[in-house]
Amino acid sequence: MMLPDSNGKVKLSSQMTEAFGIERGLRQGDAQSTTLFNIVLEKVKRNIKTTPNGTIFNRTRQYTAYTDKVLILGQFV
Repeated sequence: MMLPDSNGKVKLSSQMTEAFGIERGLRQGDAQSTTLFNIVLEKVKRNIKTTPNGTIFNRTRQYTAYTDKVLILGQFV
């Protein structure tokens, strides 16, 4: 789907990038956007390398995902 006159910016740390054009995709609220979002988030979650053993206090890598947020916790050893 073409998205005419759509621009985006990305925030890295506290800096915003230059605006860039968005040429294809789905607008938020589109009927297909929730299905596509769930498919992509599932792929992201499956590719995160976590440490499944132990408890929440001694794992070296773990994540939590809710709605459109993914928090990855890591510890360098």
